[in-house]
Amino acid sequence: MDATLWNVGSIFLALAAWIFPVAGLFRSLKRKDSGELLWAVASFAACGVSLCMQLYYQEHLVSIGDWSALSDTADTAAALGRNMILFTLAANLLLIWRIFRKDKGDRRKA
Repeated sequence: MDATLWNVGSIFLALAAWIFPVAGLFRSLKRKDSGELLWAVASFAACGVSLCMQLYYQEHLVSIGDWSALSDTADTAAALGRNMILFTLAANLLLIWRIFRKDKGDRRKA
């Protein structure tokens, strides 16, 4: 696999990891049963696969001995990975909070 695909795939999956919980929140406002938990699971999965792709890219740089590229990108990759995890976690916690709040309201009505 071309090493460029590791980065491009990682970017697309990171965007998906951020979009999935937002989509789940909007769908939960429109529908009663929109499978919000599935959106959160898909978001966490996309985040994990995105981080794995970044690790594979870093491993590729080590295997070809491109130490200058590795030293140039390691700090940025670590910072972006941290930010991706924090944003994904915050968005999914908001979605899960919404799920439980909605379920609690449904139980009170019944």
